Amino acid sequence: MSARKDDTDKPPISLIPRSAIMAMARVMAAGAKKYGRQNWRSNDGLAWSRVIDAAMRHMMAFADGEDFDNEEGGSKELHLANAMCCMAFLIEYYDNDIGEDDRFKREAQSQPATTDIYKYYKVIASGGTGTDVVLAVFTIREVAENWMHKAASDWPTFTLFIQEEYSSVGHT
Repeated sequence: MSARKDDTDKPPISLIPRSAIMAMARVMAAGAKKYGRQNWRSNDGLAWSRVIDAAMRHMMAFADGEDFDNEEGGSKELHLANAMCCMAFLIEYYDNDIGEDDRFKREAQSQPATTDIYKYYKVIASGGTGTDVVLAVFTIREVAENWMHKAASDWPTFTLFIQEEYSSVGHT
C-alpha cells in the first residue's frame, strides 16, 4: 500500500529557491538586530509608500551595478534580498490589511467618457442591432462600474463628479 498525502491544492513551497529564502532570512536577522524582531509588523505596520520606496532604492542600486547593501547599519546582503523583504512585507500588509495603504492610485486611463453613455444609449434606443448594441451595452456597463467604484470610495467626490459629467453633456 502506498502512503497518501492530500496536498495537491497546497502551494509547492519547494519551488522557491533556498538561496533566496536564506538571503531574506539574513536580511531579516540584520533588521531584527537594528530595529527589533517583528518591528515591521509592530504598531500596525508602516506606511506602504515607505516600504515601496525602500524596495525601489534597493532595486535601483542593484540596477546601477551595486550588488550589496553596504550602507552604515545595512544588512551587507544583496540589494535584491533587501528588496525581496520589502516586497514580502507589502504582501503581508496587503493580505492582512496592515499598515497605511498610502499609494497614489491613478485613475484608469481608458475609461469611456460619460458622453459615450448618451451616444451608446441612442444606439440602443434607436433600435440598433448586432455589434453596435453589444458595444453600447458593454460601454454603458463599464462607465457604470467606474461610477460605482467612485461612489463607494468617496461619496462627496462622486457627487461632484456626477454633476461635472452631467454638465459636460449639455445639461445643468
